[in-house]
Amino acid sequence: MMKATRVGIALIILLFAGGCTLLSTPSASFYTLSSEATPTNGSSPLAVGITQTEFPDALDRPQIMLRTSENRLEIQELHRWAGPLDQQLVHTLTENLVRLTGSQHIAPAPWEKGFAPDRKLSVAILRFDGVPLGSALLRVRWTLNDGEGKLLHMQTSTLHEPAGASIESLVAAQSRLVARLAEEIADALSVP
Repeated sequence: MMKATRVGIALIILLFAGGCTLLSTPSASFYTLSSEATPTNGSSPLAVGITQTEFPDALDRPQIMLRTSENRLEIQELHRWAGPLDQQLVHTLTENLVRLTGSQHIAPAPWEKGFAPDRKLSVAILRFDGVPLGSALLRVRWTLNDGEGKLLHMQTSTLHEPAGASIESLVAAQSRLVARLAEEIADALSVP
């Protein structure tokens, strides 16, 4: 009788443990944007200060959002950004601009005390999403002012990049979009 009770208890424990395993939540995957711009051989003394003036509320969350139609976004609970997307985007844009211009004086706001940018770049992110097996899209309105605030350039850029079948390939496409935006901005920065 004692042996049967032990076997019964062992079976109950195994069934309970197996049930808990089946009911456990799958782990989340975390993603980051990466700098994709090809570094320049030159260097620039130009100091550029970057501010972000707008970011879509729908993207201000840790989960990656997929666009399933023009009017619908779908939250991917198990696919998340490793940090706030708005900050990742500005950081990646900054890294790409450093690579493209050769300037070591490019910084996102808030700027360190004593930093006096020669150019002030303001970016308003209007859309930054996509779908695997489709494309990633970045729509951004940006302005470039001189150090005194005089408008030098204003542009709205709408960029597309093809994406593969996975969320990871979509994030890679989004990284390429940020690099392409940096190329447009670097071209405007090169105009005296």
